[in-house]
Amino acid sequence: MRPRQKDALKALTDAIEAGKERVTVVSACGTGKTHTASAAADHLAADGAVLVAVPTLELLTQTIERWQQAGRSGLRVGA
Repeated sequence: MRPRQKDALKALTDAIEAGKERVTVVSACGTGKTHTASAAADHLAADGAVLVAVPTLELLTQTIERWQQAGRSGLRVGA
């Protein structure tokens, strides 16, 4: 992960561990948000299910591909 992705992941996990119920990561296009989200899922729900909502089927396909590349496996359902 790039340094800024590591910073985002740390801020996200720190907020959740501090009891925050809602956390948002905002980043520009092409900065690796999908990769950061995959790392967050590995950290926060390594053995559990993760729900990811995206606005387009194209982004759904990209997310599935990136998560697979990052080693995240399991059932994938898109609609």
